[in-house]
Amino acid sequence: MKFKRKIRERFKAVICIALSAMVVITTPDFLSYADSKEEQGKLDKMMTSMGEAERILAELEANKADTEKFIEKLDKKLSDISLEIYKLEKKLKKVKKKIKLNEEKLEQQKKDIASQYDSMKLRIQFMYENGNNQIVDMLLGSKDISDFLNKVEYVSELSSYDRRMLTKMQKTQEAIEETKKTLEDKKTELVALKEKQDKKKETTEELLEAKKTELSAYDARIASSNASIKSMQSDISSQMEVVNTLKQAEARAAAEEASKKNKKKVNNSSDDGDVTDSSVVDSQSTSSGWMWPLPGYTEITSPFGTRTDPIDGTTSYHCGIDIRAPGGTPIHAVADGTIAWASSGQSTGNWTGIYHGNGLYSVYMHQSVMLVSPGQTVHKGDVIGLVGSTGRSTGNHLHLSVRLNGAYVAPLNYVSP
Repeated sequence: MKFKRKIRERFKAVICIALSAMVVITTPDFLSYADSKEEQGKLDKMMTSMGEAERILAELEANKADTEKFIEKLDKKLSDISLEIYKLEKKLKKVKKKIKLNEEKLEQQKKDIASQYDSMKLRIQFMYENGNNQIVDMLLGSKDISDFLNKVEYVSELSSYDRRMLTKMQKTQEAIEETKKTLEDKKTELVALKEKQDKKKETTEELLEAKKTELSAYDARIASSNASIKSMQSDISSQMEVVNTLKQAEARAAAEEASKKNKKKVNNSSDDGDVTDSSVVDSQSTSSGWMWPLPGYTEITSPFGTRTDPIDGTTSYHCGIDIRAPGGTPIHAVADGTIAWASSGQSTGNWTGIYHGNGLYSVYMHQSVMLVSPGQTVHKGDVIGLVGSTGRSTGNHLHLSVRLNGAYVAPLNYVSP
């Protein structure tokens, strides 16, 4: 936004300088063989070319801004992906730790089962090798029936205990193995998720790098466009001077021709001495006779001269007056004249300049529609365009400027609401 404002201000300044250059005292020899309409045509083409260059520059700026926003989104996306990968890595680390502990627990459980099984086999082997006589002797050696029953119960419980322990240990081992399977499945899932995020990160990084390259290309093209526009502005300023010089020369020639005719008419007048003073050539008034360009709309929102800029708040020189009016309101030519230009600029928007002769111009900026063309003759009151808010503008209004001998002057010296 700041860059576009700078371009608009620069363009506006160049136009002001260019119009200032329109005051020429002498006429270069080569212009004697040139035609103002031909040179005006060249100027129109140059203005059109610069308008197109400004349009392309604005488009480049817009594309650059879009690319910058996209890069911001990619940076955010990359950050989110990296955070997700970090979380997955932490989860994966915890699962691997659990798997390790579970494997150690499973290994110990297998050892316990093997130990219990070995003990049971030894007891079975002992009873087998010594036969049942030892058990019978142990039972017969009982002190009484109560002792006998206790020993019988002991032998029975010993056998049942081994079975219960083995069964319990086997169930514990099965539970540990099931936990191991669950943990391995979780590990596989986390690894797959991490690989997916790693791929997304790689793709995003590649896209980000491509967009950064694209941004650099926009910077280069914008720099080139700025250089071209600067050169065009210089050429336009020079061409405006040429066109104005030719028109002044043509006007002087026409005035001289009219003067000669008037003198001849005076010489051929009746001998009663009543002579009309026609030797004075009519010219466009520069102090009166102009009409208000927006009949019915008289509110001036920004005066001529130093002011506080309504867009950026800086103190700046305002080379005209701003007249508030609804969009689409007809704009009238303030006086007779010739359309010097009708083009579009970043700062001025759609704007028209009318040359009234004797170094005097009226300028109309920010139109929504221009209804005239360069070289066209207009009369006071003709509709030349419609009120709008194109260019550097904060709302629908007409910016009216008056230029006299290369310098901006107060419009209210020529028009009145």
